[in-house]
Amino acid sequence: MTTTLFRSALATMLALAALVLVNLAGARVSDAIPALAGDARLAADLAWLWLGGLAAAWLAAALAPVAKGLHVLVLFAAVGVVAIRWALGAWGDFPAWFTIGVLAGLPLQAGAGAWLERTRRRGA
Repeated sequence: MTTTLFRSALATMLALAALVLVNLAGARVSDAIPALAGDARLAADLAWLWLGGLAAAWLAAALAPVAKGLHVLVLFAAVGVVAIRWALGAWGDFPAWFTIGVLAGLPLQAGAGAWLERTRRRGA
């Protein structure tokens, strides 16, 4: 039981770290491309955020010892709360399409990441 709880917590923390690291790496790549500015930069940042979410969902499902879908759901529920809080505070600071993209992408990332893990397990 203790091992399962530890592995569950570790899976969730590593998935969250993957979300942050992919997003930070993407920001570095976007910074290195001088042509990215304005809406193009926001679109690139949104794409990196979505890729990070996909990686996080996949990692949460791949590393979870049991109830893989539940791990993805819990992870994205927590990320969703933070994203909604951010959206309420930053609504006027960014174009509406960006803020909507951040929020609307969450269930898609969670579903796609969990689906990728299921197909990986079936193929192994």
